Amino acid sequence: MKVSGAMPVHNDSLMLRYSLPALANVGLDELVFLLDRCTDESEQIIKFWKESFNPPFQVRIVKKDKQSWKSPVSEAFQAAFESCKGNVIYSLAADCIYDPIIFNFEPEYDAICYNYVDRDLNTNPMRQNYEVFLQKLRKFKRIGDVFAIKKHVWKELGGFKDHAEADVWHPHGIMLFEMLKNQGFKYAVRDSKTIHLRCPINAKTQISQGRVRAKMQTPFWKVILHSIIHVKPYVLVGYIHEINSINYKAHTGEQHV
Repeated sequence: MKVSGAMPVHNDSLMLRYSLPALANVGLDELVFLLDRCTDESEQIIKFWKESFNPPFQVRIVKKDKQSWKSPVSEAFQAAFESCKGNVIYSLAADCIYDPIIFNFEPEYDAICYNYVDRDLNTNPMRQNYEVFLQKLRKFKRIGDVFAIKKHVWKELGGFKDHAEADVWHPHGIMLFEMLKNQGFKYAVRDSKTIHLRCPINAKTQISQGRVRAKMQTPFWKVILHSIIHVKPYVLVGYIHEINSINYKAHTGEQHV
């Protein structure tokens, strides 16, 4: 079983300085970097890392110069996955420091999702520690952000989907795992010490999270509770905005996508 890592990169030179060293000796057969319209030093940093650390797997750089989809994130992951040659593909991001334990894929599953913690370089550490505490208290498991999937299963699901960028957050993973569940594929959720270097608590991200909850028909009381406990008022704003949009389109007969 050949194992690939797919990492889209878009002007991530700062993050790559933190994330690449942890990938120098992990259980991959190849690591594919998809450079998506990069104008910074990302490519040079990747090449320097390859020469300095000499990872024991093939490293390939693929370039993408144009954007065709509405969602640049989903399109970049689609192109990265298509470039991978392995039977199993890990969805990787430049802003994560990956725990090496996640690269021990369990072949009895079609996909495995791995938990992680947020440690933003520009966010108040006290706020981050509070979020980690809540995550442990609730025994919360994230679905669809850090994951590995068998390539033939990914193809059977039709790959990743295009979407309006403002409508959903991390759609390339969330939508995929919704399809895995609905179509009866077997997946597991595992703990890891992976660190996400961009903590999603800004207003724009909160609004996206609220819109997702509306699309997934999360009860209103749960959204209010989440907004209060996590001190994320814009989650509620995004939820209400999306509910109003859905109701308006239903009233006017406009198709909601």
